[in-house]
Amino acid sequence: MKIFLHEIKEQETTLDFTQKDLWAKEVVSKLDEKDSETTTSPKARTISAHFTFRKINDIFLVVGKVDTEIQLLCSRCVNPYLLRCEPSFSILFCKDPAMAGAVPFEQKHSLTNHFHYQTLPDLESAAELELTKDVDINYIATDFIDLAEVLNEQLTLELPFQPLCHKDCEGLCPGCGTDLNENNCECSKDSHEQPFAALKNLKHN
Repeated sequence: MKIFLHEIKEQETTLDFTQKDLWAKEVVSKLDEKDSETTTSPKARTISAHFTFRKINDIFLVVGKVDTEIQLLCSRCVNPYLLRCEPSFSILFCKDPAMAGAVPFEQKHSLTNHFHYQTLPDLESAAELELTKDVDINYIATDFIDLAEVLNEQLTLELPFQPLCHKDCEGLCPGCGTDLNENNCECSKDSHEQPFAALKNLKHN
C-alpha cells in the first residue's frame, strides 16, 4: 500500500484498514508461524490499522495504531497460539539525506535508521506528537511511503524472542515427547529430575 508524498499535506489526514484490505492481511499472514499440522493462518482474525499523515515543512509524519493477533509456535510445547499485538508508533520521513543520515532505509531493511535532529522547524509539540527531544528521522529515497513495510516492521518489533503460549507452559517431555500440558508423562519421574542420569552408565577406562 503506497502513500505518495505529494498526497501528504500540512492538514492532517487519516486512513483506516482492516482484515478486508488484502495488503494488510498479507502482511500479518506472513508473520504467522506454522507447523506441519497448522498450515494456514487464523480465518477469524481481525486487523485494525489506523494511520495519520501530516507534512511539516520537509518532514512527513506518520502516526499509527495497530490491533491484531499473530500466530506463533510456543517455544516449549510447539503448539500454535495467538499473540495480541497493539503497537502505537510515530515515524518521521524526509528526502533530505543531510537531515536523516544519508542512508536509505530500503538498504537497511529497517525503519530504525536513527539520526538525532533536535531542531525540527515548526514541529509544534513533542508531547502532542508523542516524540522525545531526539527525533528519529528516516531518509526515504522514493516518492512514496510503503505502509506494508511500516506495518511489517512495527508488528515484528512486537514478537517475543522465545514465544510462550502461557508463562506456566510445561512443555514437552524430553524423553517421550508428550505434551505435559495435556497428558501425564509415561517416563519415570527420575528421568525428569535427573536429565543426566544416563551418564552414570558410561564405562570408565
